[in-house]
Amino acid sequence: MAVDRPVQIKQQTITSTDAVSFSAGLDERGDYNIPINSYSYGRNAWVNNANNIVKRLTKKRWLPDTVGFNGEIAKVYYNGHLYFFIADAGKVKYCEENATSWTNCGGSNTITTTAGVITTFMRTNDILLCMNGIDNLRYIDLATLNMTVFTSVVQPTSTLTATATGITASGAFKTYYAITYSSDGGGDTGINEAKILTQAVSKSRSTWKSDGTEYLTIAFNDTPPAGATGRIVWGAVAIAGTTPVASDLMKMSDKIPLATTSFSDNGSVPFDITAGVGTTVNTTAGVKASAGTMAGDTPVLYGNPDSPYDLYFAGITDTGISFSPGDGAQTMPLNKGTDYYPTSVVGFRNNQNVPSLFSISSSVDGIGKQDIISQKTITYGNQAKQYWDYESLNTGANAVYAKYGVVNYLGKLIFPGSNGVNSIDTKAQIQNVLSQSIISNQIANTYASIKNANFDKIVGTAWNNYVLMTVPSQRYNYNNQIIIYDLVNIDAPKWAIWDLPADWIGTVSPPNQASFPYIRQGNKIYKLVEGFVAQDEDTAGVPVPFTVDVRGSLMPFSNGRNHFVAAVQGVFYVTDWVGTVYCEVSYINQKGRVKTKTKSFTNGSVIAPSQGGWGNPRLMYNGFKNRLIGWSTPMPVASENSSSLKISKRLRVKLPNPVVNEVNFRIYSNSDGTSFGLKSFSIEKVDVGVIGDII
Repeated sequence: MAVDRPVQIKQQTITSTDAVSFSAGLDERGDYNIPINSYSYGRNAWVNNANNIVKRLTKKRWLPDTVGFNGEIAKVYYNGHLYFFIADAGKVKYCEENATSWTNCGGSNTITTTAGVITTFMRTNDILLCMNGIDNLRYIDLATLNMTVFTSVVQPTSTLTATATGITASGAFKTYYAITYSSDGGGDTGINEAKILTQAVSKSRSTWKSDGTEYLTIAFNDTPPAGATGRIVWGAVAIAGTTPVASDLMKMSDKIPLATTSFSDNGSVPFDITAGVGTTVNTTAGVKASAGTMAGDTPVLYGNPDSPYDLYFAGITDTGISFSPGDGAQTMPLNKGTDYYPTSVVGFRNNQNVPSLFSISSSVDGIGKQDIISQKTITYGNQAKQYWDYESLNTGANAVYAKYGVVNYLGKLIFPGSNGVNSIDTKAQIQNVLSQSIISNQIANTYASIKNANFDKIVGTAWNNYVLMTVPSQRYNYNNQIIIYDLVNIDAPKWAIWDLPADWIGTVSPPNQASFPYIRQGNKIYKLVEGFVAQDEDTAGVPVPFTVDVRGSLMPFSNGRNHFVAAVQGVFYVTDWVGTVYCEVSYINQKGRVKTKTKSFTNGSVIAPSQGGWGNPRLMYNGFKNRLIGWSTPMPVASENSSSLKISKRLRVKLPNPVVNEVNFRIYSNSDGTSFGLKSFSIEKVDVGVIGDII
């Protein structure tokens, strides 16, 4: 008997589970613990503004080679010229962009550049300070491009004498005088306390006649030492003890020519409290410092290995700076007598969002201390003196040992600490309080692989809403990777990691072009730019491809990971694609075995030319129709990704319908000049449902 009403069998429906965004970026906390809008492993990739995974920036040859590596590249815009400065082969050198070699600065040009010595620079008052923690301070005069080395001048050894006019050089009242010498680089010799003149007079100095008929003539009786450029006279009318000391005296007159043999005090010469009290410290040879920052127009230096607690606030002179109290300079010991020594001093803000200096100190116990440094005012009679002082903000914080890794950017102070990358800023729920938090949990595996002894190699910079740090990770003893903190979406920042070695990283903002980051690799200097494909320039300027490798999170089909599907295919939606990519889908079958299906896809190929050169942009493209970029054809740039060379396409990896409850994807390229962006990944499947485990 024929069946006239066959049973209707429902057609199987293919559904899709999708990762349509990678807005969470890299997250190394395990496949089971991260959302599907992140990726669990990524090298030489990051997430762009459209939340697609794309290749990293590429490196292009930039400035001329150096003899060795000795720190940062200083950028100075002066009289319409953008100059770059380095310390190299015992000299400070400069060049302009497109130069083929470095030029030695003139003057007394010498600086220590032995291996491991890092030189940093800071511009102030049309001079460029050169600091390395080894040499005493020196600077480049930007008007002449000559170096001035602070000249050490010996303290005065002569005995001052006084001649009285209109008054008697004896009596119950006393005045006190001393001199110091200034030097050509700024600073003075400090007061020789054994040569302070104590002069008895018959009348109190405040009662000397104002018509100038009563005065003392102070004879210097000296032969100025080599290197001295002038004299400073110090004085007092009252002292704290029975014997005068340097701190009893205040400045009365400076810049007295060496040809002048005496000084006249008629009682009307004021004591300058703004210059501070006298000191025995000889600052003519400058100070040692490894780094510095600017507090307004005041240079602040720190990192003297001989005096690790000291912060030096320089005074501004007509031609440069000075570390003499007579020029308004101040030395402030910070946390002296404790285990906390300043590692970094940067311009930031206090709890009330008032711009201030912010000091981060570290201790031998692996904990840190933070202080707010600001100017305060003291009055004496009708005179007011400003001085620098500090207030403790936080003790017991994460210690920081990377003085070159601290970055102030977008209202946050970001720095590498002993337990992770830290951020200090104000929280919406805690008003007027600077709070510290660890922000690197997503890359904790990589960060934990940094040896404690190598933290001082970390260097940080900020560029275009990104904070980039070059780090010695994976137990390497040199900076082998760059970690990127992406603040494009400041409410949801994310991370990326590039396999790109860099001894130093910085940012350049030329006046006539877009800013860009740069790196130093030994004696080579590169700029980082958006490249057409994934390839760098080598030391000869020849393009060398690099691999891009990304692995997604483990995608479940239910929150309990107990919903099974028959996987049909994995679909990779790639954009701006040229070259060969490999798409891989992994899963665990019902027998508990890991299975992987990989398929390669090709859209033409990009061939690096054999001819190298500085920033050679030429590539040749072999496509399905043998299209070719000739030497007369303009090279596509990043904005031309929609050209026929690059396409967007869904790439399918068919699966043998395994019954699975979670899958994982990987997309990568070999070293063949590939470019691609991953917009989304989908696993297309037929729902099976929950499979009960019945014993």
